[in-house]
Amino acid sequence: MKVLITRPRDQAPELARLLEAAGLEVVAFPTIEILPPEDWAPLDRAIANLERYHWIIFTSANGVKAFLERWDNVRGGALPPLHVAAIGPGTAKALYQRGIKVDLVPGNFRAEELAKELIRKGVQGKRLLLPRARVARDVLPRMLREAGAEVDVVEAYRAERPEDGDRLRASLEGVEMVVFTSSQTVKNFVDILEGDWPQGLRAAAIGPITAQTLEGLGIKPEVLPEEYTVEALARAVIEHLRRR
Repeated sequence: MKVLITRPRDQAPELARLLEAAGLEVVAFPTIEILPPEDWAPLDRAIANLERYHWIIFTSANGVKAFLERWDNVRGGALPPLHVAAIGPGTAKALYQRGIKVDLVPGNFRAEELAKELIRKGVQGKRLLLPRARVARDVLPRMLREAGAEVDVVEAYRAERPEDGDRLRASLEGVEMVVFTSSQTVKNFVDILEGDWPQGLRAAAIGPITAQTLEGLGIKPEVLPEEYTVEALARAVIEHLRRR
């Protein structure tokens, strides 16, 4: 059985490894292209003044990679003392690999839960930095600002859509299921295909926000793990396909 993952293999090695270990054939077609910001100035200012922040919040491994690469270019060395939050274990792992202690990972790996956990710790009057993609959900900074925090959202990278519909259609030959790890991968996948979802193609979503995006496009995901991690997603895909 063949499945398609919507991230490059180097960004989803664990997902590809787990699926292949179960005997599935994995095709990787990235529906997101990671590019640098068009303007580095806002991120550079945040890096230059990092001591002013009480928390830095990361919502993806891509955000970690982009921020730390720029940190190395602009300042380098260890980060100044401040609290670090990560939205989930994959993001936390990217920080741990750079020797950075993570102070907060929510029990439920969603922006809403991360905001609630931060608010419980007390953010009123505190300054928070959120380096992330240019296009992202507004719920996290909005909830934190409503709780009295000063939140600086800075663009650390751009997540653009590749234009290669013919190659994607060719990659889908024989694929039974597409595995989505974010809402943006869903939107880009559908846009690349110009809204033409292949008949009989099944979908798996890593979590409820990704599932909602699929459902909003008229596609009901057949796989939605109880835990919103790559490992749980892989297990759920394997179990679902084995039952067929």
